[in-house]
Amino acid sequence: MARADDARCSDAGDALARAELLDRALLVRARHRADHTCPVCQAPDRLDDEWVAAATAQAEQLREEAAEAHAAQQALHAAAEELRALAHNRPGDLPEHLHVVWDEWAACRGIRDLVELAAAAERRALVLDDACRYVREEAQRRLAEQDDEWRSVVPRLASWLDLADGAAAAKPVLAQVKKARAWLKDVQAELRDARMSSIAEQAQEIWRYLSQESNVTLGAVTLNGSENYNGRTVALNVTVDDVDASALGVVSQGELFSLALALFLPRAMSASSPFNFIVIDDPVQSMDPRKVEGLARLLDAIAKTHQVVVFSHDTRLPDAVRFHRIKATILEVGRFRHSKVTVRRVDDPVKRELAAARAVAKDPKVTAAVLGEVLPGQCRLALEAALQESARRTLLATGMDHATIEDHVGKARELTDLAALALFGERRGKPAVYQELGRRLGADASAVVEQCNKGAHTTIPDAAHATRFIERATITAEGLRSL
Repeated sequence: MARADDARCSDAGDALARAELLDRALLVRARHRADHTCPVCQAPDRLDDEWVAAATAQAEQLREEAAEAHAAQQALHAAAEELRALAHNRPGDLPEHLHVVWDEWAACRGIRDLVELAAAAERRALVLDDACRYVREEAQRRLAEQDDEWRSVVPRLASWLDLADGAAAAKPVLAQVKKARAWLKDVQAELRDARMSSIAEQAQEIWRYLSQESNVTLGAVTLNGSENYNGRTVALNVTVDDVDASALGVVSQGELFSLALALFLPRAMSASSPFNFIVIDDPVQSMDPRKVEGLARLLDAIAKTHQVVVFSHDTRLPDAVRFHRIKATILEVGRFRHSKVTVRRVDDPVKRELAAARAVAKDPKVTAAVLGEVLPGQCRLALEAALQESARRTLLATGMDHATIEDHVGKARELTDLAALALFGERRGKPAVYQELGRRLGADASAVVEQCNKGAHTTIPDAAHATRFIERATITAEGLRSL
């Protein structure tokens, strides 16, 4: 701008100004060819053809003289355009805090006045330069921080490279190791399958105890899942009426508990187990009576090699133990206020009633009349418990279901009714019952049953007779239990 001003104020600049003035006058003359009046002094016939020729030649000569000023003017305009080209729109990845100063810089393109353009561009460029310098220095600082962080990692990376070189060198050995691992996995799977085969056989044997009155048959028991998966599962192949089925989809709740026992017990009894005892909590949940009886027989078989401890709220298992005359200790645990716990042994009903009768007979205060009233009834209860066991066993052997058995036993009002069920599996008259009892157990057993059946009508004159009567009832009860 300074050079253009100097050129404009020189002779060259004056010539350029006069050439521009003549160019404007010629432009007016060209537009108004018929009017030769000077637009400045209003003199007529001044802008005639002769003047046009002379003015054109003079303007051309003045422009040649004003070449320096013209060049300066063109350079000024070129510099302005170059400046506007520099003030382009901000880049898309520019940090957000530079947006305002960059937009102000880009707005320079819209300034037409060159003096204003020069001043605004210089001021805004300095502001933008300072902002960019700050961003650049901050970026360099952060890069330097990252370089510092990486320097601490370099030794570790170098050590990894050494390990990588060692691993590359060991590739041939690694291939052999992988083959060895594959072989070990195969052998391990064979050993596991062999061990599982033994467990599966025991599980099937146990299931035969627990699957009474069930149409579900337990087949092969296998392991599923990969070696790398910790959740290996046991697959139970079962058939329902000889049709393959999913165990969890077809079995009842009681059968599900039975299956769980069938899988648990073989492992608990394994030779590798360090324990010689088995503890089971409430195993008879949802089991029907036949399965409870099967469980009682199963536990009896296990008890030959292991101590078996069973906790249960269900009285059916103790009843089944007594019913099958399984040797067991039955304890009753009671919990009272203030967490007071009692443990007492529970005798079977036959022994309990006979013990009560002996206690009455030994009491010196008890008279003969009381003995005659009480003892036959107590001995009758003992004989009744013994006959109920035998009756259930006899009816069960006929294939009768438990519900029908309990109905028959419940309807037996007299000892002879229970004795008929135990002896014949059906109702019979008293003469036939007494005759069969005498034949199997002897005449005295038949007489004792008859006396206890009469109840208070039996005569017991003194304690000595009472003791002998109880002993006869004890022998008879044992005999009735064995029917």
